[in-house]
Amino acid sequence: NIVTPSDGTNPAVISVSSVEQSTPDSPFCQEPAVPASIITAAGGVDFVKVARIHGALMLIGWGFLLPSGVLVAKFFRLLPNGLWFKIHRAVQSLGLVCAIAGFIIALINFDVFSSGGGISFIHGCMGFTTMMLGMFQPLNAVIRPHPNQEGQEPNKLRTIWEIVHKSSGYGACLLAVCTIGIGTTLLPDVGDQRSYQMAYGIGAACILCLFAAFRIHAKSKYNNVESGDHMSPLMADP
Repeated sequence: NIVTPSDGTNPAVISVSSVEQSTPDSPFCQEPAVPASIITAAGGVDFVKVARIHGALMLIGWGFLLPSGVLVAKFFRLLPNGLWFKIHRAVQSLGLVCAIAGFIIALINFDVFSSGGGISFIHGCMGFTTMMLGMFQPLNAVIRPHPNQEGQEPNKLRTIWEIVHKSSGYGACLLAVCTIGIGTTLLPDVGDQRSYQMAYGIGAACILCLFAAFRIHAKSKYNNVESGDHMSPLMADP
């Protein structure tokens, strides 16, 4: 069956399957959702499969890896020899690669901005803002001023940089939580919605528990590094 959108864009091929369809506000079709159907592009791209890949990449990137890197930078500076920074940089780089891949998939396959409203439009705007903040972070890190040195006058540029870098990072992660939450409700397959929501909740809970356990262990192991009235050079910012 062929469905031709009212706006004159390419027709969509409707192939019937056993998949339970999402709500009419789904970003994958401009017509009301078709029960028990998968909507594919005229070129044969399975939008359900594409949505799953996009969701998985964003869940791994913005749901798990990037917030984990933020937690490392926040709570693991007591690790010796700047280990926290090496972990932070590696985790953030991998997370951003996953996020950018998911972002490119969305830009190529989904059109949520033409409607000018609706929950899918809100999801798209939030996702775009989150990605801009995320891609700004490595550029921001490259131009970071030298850290404030003990006994010297505070480096005002470094202080400003830290405020911008940290606030934009925290803001991106918080916005990502809302964006992912909305995104899970827009998956075409209702079964996928439940699966992704459960994966996000369980995964986030496990990450928080692991970080709490490692933090307690690390603090006990490196307690001597933290002792004193000033920060040890081993913990200094890069």
